[in-house]
Amino acid sequence: AIRHSQHADEILEAIANRLHVAPDDVDVQVEKLLERSKQQTPSAVATKYTPDEMRARLQTTPTGVPYLFMDVDQDGASLRTTALDATEQLKAVAAVTSSRGDKLSVVVTVPKSLAGVIKANEILAQMLTTVEGGSGGGKAHLAQGGGRAGADAQALREAFTQALESAAVEAQPHG
Repeated sequence: AIRHSQHADEILEAIANRLHVAPDDVDVQVEKLLERSKQQTPSAVATKYTPDEMRARLQTTPTGVPYLFMDVDQDGASLRTTALDATEQLKAVAAVTSSRGDKLSVVVTVPKSLAGVIKANEILAQMLTTVEGGSGGGKAHLAQGGGRAGADAQALREAFTQALESAAVEAQPHG
């Protein structure tokens, strides 16, 4: 029994060291970590789209450019991953938006095959004209930005599709 108690104390001490707290504060620190985990986990899980779900949302401009517009509940890194995955898997231009707290985030990605014709940074700039405090930037294949939350989702979608169609029309040979 004494050996068992000593072993339990060693385990508690190791956990306390790992959490950078006193052994008496381990339970409080674990509760804080669990609460923080609960706050972060649902949104990441709730908005993970499968390729089939993304394909079902795929649309095409009148000039034939495939695109995807999605509003999700994700942090910036996940938002970027979602947009890049959509573009890679669907070979489509993707605009993915997310509002968290008082901040709106937007990521636009363009497949490399279209990056010479359609530029993500130009599409993003047009979208952000509808957002209070909007700013951002990037390159032809990937751009990200944001502004204050509360932007009209329909206005964002319309700005995206209009900018995309304008870029596609400009790229067509004039004859």
